[in-house]
Amino acid sequence: MLAGALMDAPYVLHRLTPNDIVTEDSAAQQFVELHGDMLRYCHSRGKWLRWNGFYWEIDNTSLAFHWVRELDRQLAEDQDDRKRYKISAPAPPELSQYSSAARELGLSYDVFDVSTGNDIDQVFQKMKDQHFQAVVVFTANLLFTERKRISALGLKHRLAVVAPAKLFVDDGALLSYGPDFPTLWHRAAYFIDKILKGESVGDIPVERPTKFDFCLNLSTAKVLRIEISPAMLALADEVIE
Repeated sequence: MLAGALMDAPYVLHRLTPNDIVTEDSAAQQFVELHGDMLRYCHSRGKWLRWNGFYWEIDNTSLAFHWVRELDRQLAEDQDDRKRYKISAPAPPELSQYSSAARELGLSYDVFDVSTGNDIDQVFQKMKDQHFQAVVVFTANLLFTERKRISALGLKHRLAVVAPAKLFVDDGALLSYGPDFPTLWHRAAYFIDKILKGESVGDIPVERPTKFDFCLNLSTAKVLRIEISPAMLALADEVIE
Protein backbone atom coordinates (compact mmCIF):
# COMPACT_ATOMS: atom_id res chain seq x y z
CA MET A 1 0.00 0.00 0.00
CA LEU A 2 1.19 3.52 -0.80
CA ALA A 3 0.24 6.49 1.37
CA GLY A 4 0.92 10.14 0.67
CA ALA A 5 1.39 12.67 3.44
CA LEU A 6 0.05 16.14 2.71
CA MET A 7 1.50 19.02 4.70
CA ASP A 8 1.22 22.79 4.56
CA ALA A 9 4.66 24.29 3.90
CA PRO A 10 4.55 28.04 3.48
CA TYR A 11 7.86 29.11 2.05
CA VAL A 12 9.78 32.05 0.68
CA LEU A 13 12.07 31.80 -2.32
CA HIS A 14 15.39 33.46 -1.60
CA ARG A 15 18.54 33.63 -3.67
CA LEU A 16 22.08 33.14 -2.55
CA THR A 17 24.07 36.05 -1.26
CA PRO A 18 27.54 36.17 -2.81
CA ASN A 19 29.06 33.82 -0.24
CA ASP A 20 26.20 32.09 1.56
CA ILE A 21 22.76 30.53 1.32
CA VAL A 22 19.90 32.57 2.69
CA THR A 23 18.18 30.84 5.58
CA GLU A 24 15.35 31.89 7.87
CA ASP A 25 17.90 32.85 10.53
CA SER A 26 20.12 34.88 8.23
CA ALA A 27 17.13 36.68 6.71
CA ALA A 28 15.86 37.52 10.19
CA GLN A 29 19.31 38.78 11.16
CA GLN A 30 19.39 41.03 8.11
CA PHE A 31 15.96 42.38 9.02
CA VAL A 32 17.18 43.19 12.55
CA GLU A 33 20.29 44.91 11.20
CA LEU A 34 18.20 47.03 8.83
CA HIS A 35 15.23 47.88 11.05
CA GLY A 36 16.01 46.79 14.62
CA ASP A 37 16.40 50.40 15.75
CA MET A 38 12.92 51.25 14.50
CA LEU A 39 10.84 48.11 15.04
CA ARG A 40 10.59 45.60 17.87
CA TYR A 41 8.13 42.77 18.47
CA CYS A 42 6.58 42.57 21.93
CA HIS A 43 5.68 38.94 22.66
CA SER A 44 3.71 39.71 25.80
CA ARG A 45 1.42 42.03 23.83
CA GLY A 46 1.60 40.18 20.55
CA LYS A 47 2.23 43.52 18.82
CA TRP A 48 4.87 45.26 16.74
CA LEU A 49 6.29 48.36 18.41
CA ARG A 50 7.68 51.34 16.51
CA TRP A 51 10.16 53.91 17.85
CA ASN A 52 8.69 57.39 17.35
CA GLY A 53 11.79 59.23 18.45
CA PHE A 54 10.78 59.43 22.09
CA TYR A 55 9.28 56.06 23.09
CA TRP A 56 8.09 52.72 21.72
CA GLU A 57 4.46 52.80 20.54
CA ILE A 58 2.21 50.12 19.04
CA ASP A 59 2.48 50.12 15.26
CA ASN A 60 -0.86 49.74 13.46
CA THR A 61 0.45 50.51 9.98
CA SER A 62 1.70 47.01 9.01
CA LEU A 63 5.13 48.59 8.53
CA ALA A 64 6.90 45.36 9.57
CA PHE A 65 5.15 43.36 6.86
CA HIS A 66 5.96 46.03 4.28
CA TRP A 67 9.66 45.96 5.19
CA VAL A 68 9.71 42.15 5.18
CA ARG A 69 8.34 42.16 1.62
CA GLU A 70 10.98 44.71 0.61
CA LEU A 71 13.74 42.56 2.11
CA ASP A 72 12.34 39.49 0.37
CA ARG A 73 12.42 41.23 -3.01
CA GLN A 74 15.96 42.47 -2.36
CA LEU A 75 17.21 38.99 -1.46
CA ALA A 76 15.48 37.53 -4.51
CA GLU A 77 17.42 39.87 -6.82
CA ASP A 78 20.89 39.04 -5.49
CA GLN A 79 21.71 36.10 -7.71
CA ASP A 80 20.56 34.34 -10.85
CA ASP A 81 17.78 31.76 -10.99
CA ARG A 82 20.24 28.87 -10.74
CA LYS A 83 20.87 29.73 -7.09
CA ARG A 84 17.34 29.80 -5.74
CA TYR A 85 16.56 27.69 -2.72
CA LYS A 86 13.23 26.78 -1.22
CA ILE A 87 13.04 27.34 2.52
CA SER A 88 10.31 25.12 3.90
CA ALA A 89 8.53 25.28 7.20
CA PRO A 90 9.64 22.74 9.80
CA ALA A 91 8.11 19.30 9.41
CA PRO A 92 5.07 18.73 11.63
CA PRO A 93 5.83 16.65 14.75
CA GLU A 94 3.39 13.91 13.76
CA LEU A 95 5.41 13.16 10.62
CA SER A 96 8.02 11.15 12.54
CA GLN A 97 5.25 9.11 14.18
CA TYR A 98 3.62 8.33 10.85
CA SER A 99 7.01 7.45 9.39
CA SER A 100 7.72 4.98 12.19
CA ALA A 101 4.27 3.39 11.82
CA ALA A 102 4.71 3.08 8.06
CA ARG A 103 8.04 1.27 8.48
CA GLU A 104 6.57 -1.14 11.03
CA LEU A 105 3.64 -1.94 8.73
CA GLY A 106 5.77 -2.20 5.60
CA LEU A 107 4.06 0.71 3.86
CA SER A 108 5.61 3.01 1.31
CA TYR A 109 4.92 6.74 1.52
CA ASP A 110 5.97 10.13 0.25
CA VAL A 111 5.60 13.63 1.69
CA PHE A 112 4.20 16.49 -0.38
CA ASP A 113 4.56 20.17 0.52
CA VAL A 114 1.73 22.48 -0.53
CA SER A 115 1.29 26.22 -0.15
CA THR A 116 -1.73 26.96 -2.38
CA GLY A 117 -4.96 25.31 -3.47
CA ASN A 118 -3.46 24.68 -6.92
CA ASP A 119 -0.60 22.82 -5.27
CA ILE A 120 -3.15 20.50 -3.67
CA ASP A 121 -4.74 19.76 -7.06
CA GLN A 122 -1.35 18.89 -8.55
CA VAL A 123 -0.35 16.71 -5.61
CA PHE A 124 -3.55 14.65 -5.81
CA GLN A 125 -3.08 14.19 -9.55
CA LYS A 126 0.49 13.04 -8.92
CA MET A 127 -0.65 10.58 -6.26
CA LYS A 128 -3.25 9.20 -8.63
CA ASP A 129 -0.68 8.81 -11.43
CA GLN A 130 1.67 7.00 -9.03
CA HIS A 131 -1.12 4.72 -7.78
CA PHE A 132 -1.24 5.90 -4.21
CA GLN A 133 -4.13 4.49 -2.18
CA ALA A 134 -4.41 6.86 0.77
CA VAL A 135 -3.39 10.32 1.90
CA VAL A 136 -2.77 11.58 5.43
CA VAL A 137 -3.56 15.25 6.02
CA PHE A 138 -1.58 17.04 8.72
CA THR A 139 -2.86 19.86 10.89
CA ALA A 140 -2.31 23.20 9.14
CA ASN A 141 -4.34 26.33 8.47
CA LEU A 142 -4.23 25.98 4.68
CA LEU A 143 -5.34 22.35 4.79
CA PHE A 144 -8.26 23.16 7.09
CA THR A 145 -9.31 25.98 4.79
CA GLU A 146 -9.09 23.66 1.77
CA ARG A 147 -10.75 20.67 3.45
CA LYS A 148 -13.67 20.60 0.98
CA ARG A 149 -11.23 20.55 -1.92
CA ILE A 150 -9.12 17.83 -0.29
CA SER A 151 -12.12 15.64 0.49
CA ALA A 152 -13.54 16.09 -3.00
CA LEU A 153 -10.20 15.25 -4.62
CA GLY A 154 -9.96 12.15 -2.48
CA LEU A 155 -13.30 10.95 -3.85
CA LYS A 156 -12.45 11.99 -7.40
CA HIS A 157 -9.14 10.11 -7.45
CA ARG A 158 -10.29 7.25 -5.23
CA LEU A 159 -7.86 8.06 -2.43
CA ALA A 160 -8.74 7.36 1.19
CA VAL A 161 -8.27 10.66 3.05
CA VAL A 162 -7.20 10.34 6.69
CA ALA A 163 -7.69 13.71 8.35
CA PRO A 164 -6.95 15.39 11.70
CA ALA A 165 -10.49 16.57 12.43
CA LYS A 166 -14.15 15.63 12.03
CA LEU A 167 -14.72 18.68 9.81
CA PHE A 168 -12.96 16.80 7.00
CA VAL A 169 -15.19 13.75 7.44
CA ASP A 170 -18.27 15.98 7.26
CA ASP A 171 -16.99 17.09 3.85
CA GLY A 172 -16.32 13.56 2.56
CA ALA A 173 -12.99 12.37 3.95
CA LEU A 174 -12.92 8.69 4.90
CA LEU A 175 -11.94 9.08 8.54
CA SER A 176 -10.44 11.40 11.08
CA TYR A 177 -8.75 11.15 14.43
CA GLY A 178 -7.78 14.21 16.41
CA PRO A 179 -8.69 16.71 19.11
CA ASP A 180 -12.24 17.88 19.55
CA PHE A 181 -11.72 21.37 18.11
CA PRO A 182 -15.01 22.93 19.31
CA THR A 183 -13.94 22.04 22.86
CA LEU A 184 -10.58 23.72 22.27
CA TRP A 185 -12.31 26.84 20.96
CA HIS A 186 -14.47 26.99 24.08
CA ARG A 187 -11.35 26.72 26.23
CA ALA A 188 -9.78 29.55 24.25
CA ALA A 189 -12.69 31.77 25.31
CA TYR A 190 -11.97 30.80 28.92
CA PHE A 191 -8.34 31.93 28.59
CA ILE A 192 -9.31 35.16 26.86
CA ASP A 193 -11.65 35.92 29.75
CA LYS A 194 -8.84 35.39 32.28
CA ILE A 195 -6.47 37.65 30.32
CA LEU A 196 -9.08 40.40 29.98
CA LYS A 197 -9.56 40.25 33.74
CA GLY A 198 -5.89 41.06 34.21
CA GLU A 199 -4.19 37.70 34.67
CA SER A 200 -0.70 37.53 33.21
CA VAL A 201 -0.30 35.27 30.18
CA GLY A 202 2.85 33.83 31.74
CA ASP A 203 0.90 32.68 34.80
CA ILE A 204 -1.69 30.71 32.82
CA PRO A 205 -0.73 27.01 32.47
CA VAL A 206 -0.52 25.47 29.03
CA GLU A 207 -3.24 22.89 28.37
CA ARG A 208 -3.13 19.91 26.05
CA PRO A 209 -6.20 18.38 24.41
CA THR A 210 -7.82 15.67 26.51
CA LYS A 211 -10.70 14.69 24.21
CA PHE A 212 -10.02 13.03 20.87
CA ASP A 213 -12.61 11.94 18.31
CA PHE A 214 -12.48 9.05 15.85
CA CYS A 215 -14.99 9.62 13.02
CA LEU A 216 -15.90 7.53 9.98
CA ASN A 217 -17.78 8.32 6.78
CA LEU A 218 -19.48 5.16 5.54
CA SER A 219 -20.74 6.84 2.37
CA THR A 220 -17.15 7.57 1.38
CA ALA A 221 -16.12 4.02 2.31
CA LYS A 222 -18.74 2.67 -0.10
CA VAL A 223 -17.52 4.91 -2.92
CA LEU A 224 -13.94 3.77 -2.30
CA ARG A 225 -15.08 0.14 -1.92
CA ILE A 226 -13.51 -0.11 1.51
CA GLU A 227 -15.15 -2.48 3.96
CA ILE A 228 -15.23 -1.12 7.51
CA SER A 229 -15.04 -3.92 10.06
CA PRO A 230 -17.51 -4.12 12.97
CA ALA A 231 -14.59 -3.70 15.38
CA MET A 232 -13.62 -0.37 13.80
CA LEU A 233 -17.24 0.78 13.78
CA ALA A 234 -17.45 0.03 17.48
CA LEU A 235 -14.43 2.24 18.14
CA ALA A 236 -15.82 5.24 16.26
CA ASP A 237 -17.16 8.19 18.24
CA GLU A 238 -19.28 9.23 15.27
CA VAL A 239 -20.30 7.46 12.07
CA ILE A 240 -21.68 9.36 9.09
CA GLU A 241 -24.00 7.23 7.03
